[in-house]
Amino acid sequence: MRVLVTGPSLKDQGGVAGYYNALLPFLKHEGIAVSYLEIGGTHAAGGILSPLVDQLRFRSALRRFRPHLVHINPSFNLKSFLRGGFFIRGACRVRAGLPVLVFFRGWRQGFEHAAETRYRTFFTRTYGKAAAVIVLGRAIEQKLRAWGVTAPIHVEHTVVAEELLAGFSLSERLRGFV
Repeated sequence: MRVLVTGPSLKDQGGVAGYYNALLPFLKHEGIAVSYLEIGGTHAAGGILSPLVDQLRFRSALRRFRPHLVHINPSFNLKSFLRGGFFIRGACRVRAGLPVLVFFRGWRQGFEHAAETRYRTFFTRTYGKAAAVIVLGRAIEQKLRAWGVTAPIHVEHTVVAEELLAGFSLSERLRGFV
């Protein structure tokens, strides 16, 4: 299985980078080919054009890597929301039926009203097409359901003790998914 993951630089100090620094070796051990595409953030190339550069790099990665699954990790603020939405749209255009997993990493309640009103159509046409969504709280799950998300929504934590993964096989769990 090939998975394209988007996220911040793995050199960043934040929780998302730490999460993937811990998870990626496990996925490789399971025989899952992962292409991690660093986007935005502190190491962004392109300066003011970095949002456009991110989109071009994403489309190139889709064509080159030909993933079975795309996993995006947006925060819930305007810039990340738009970038992630265009990633979803791009994935759907490159290959119909390509599943996209969305893991909302941050949630700015101040942006909720704008997303619910001004960007609702954009949300429905992009994030509404996700195959599954991961959130960090039940209140976010309830908000997404109220906005019409019908895909499975998983409420998760971002840190897992390594010993909890002993004997767990992701390949086994994904059998039949692709």
